[in-house]
Amino acid sequence: MVRPAPAAYLDLMYVQPQERGRGAGPALAGRLRQQAQAAGVAVILMHYEQLNPLSGPFWHRQGYRPLWNIWEVRPARAIR
Repeated sequence: MVRPAPAAYLDLMYVQPQERGRGAGPALAGRLRQQAQAAGVAVILMHYEQLNPLSGPFWHRQGYRPLWNIWEVRPARAIR
């Protein structure tokens, strides 16, 4: 889905609820960005938990934007 290479993929990042709001998340995301840039990584990709109302806004504040969105319900009749 992206042409720049090399690419890095963030598989999982989690901050304990009691530590949220203290700067740990932005510090971790910043460290990831610094290390990726130092390694010559052109793009950082990730999946974030769409059902977590804090996840999307957090990554948006860190400067990340969606590459694509897929919304899916299984079975399809469950949306009715």
